[in-house]
Amino acid sequence: MHNKYIPFLILTTLSPQLFADSIYLKCSLTDRPEINLLEVYSPPPADISNIQNKYLQDLAMSGVGYWAITPPETWKIDLSENLITTPEETTSFQDIEVSETKIHALSNHGTFNLNRISGSLSYTRSLKEETLIKWTNLHGAPLPKHLTYELHCIPSSVPLI
Repeated sequence: MHNKYIPFLILTTLSPQLFADSIYLKCSLTDRPEINLLEVYSPPPADISNIQNKYLQDLAMSGVGYWAITPPETWKIDLSENLITTPEETTSFQDIEVSETKIHALSNHGTFNLNRISGSLSYTRSLKEETLIKWTNLHGAPLPKHLTYELHCIPSSVPLI
């Protein structure tokens, strides 16, 4: 049971100069935000039996279909390039801050906060103000500006496959 935390402990006890050039993460979702779909429309749609599909279609039509997608499960943290990427989507984070206990980064679409000791990843998707205004104008009620997902990650110094 405790063995899954050993790679994090090893990575956090080394000085920053001894970090591997890249850290690969395999993550699993532990908590997702809840959105009351009746609250993102005013008035609510007449047919609420199909509200989930309507919401997904409206997000796609607004150019923010990614808003409803679960975050990626695999990540590459490239310490030499100061970059976090995922093969699952085009999301990337630059200018990452690395310490012995955390890795933090920002992008145009959100934040990446990894606790290097526990393996907990807090991943927040954010919408731009223009998108929020557009949605409210079209649908009468606002979307939440931020959605935060919690994941648990296992590190590796090499790709898993």
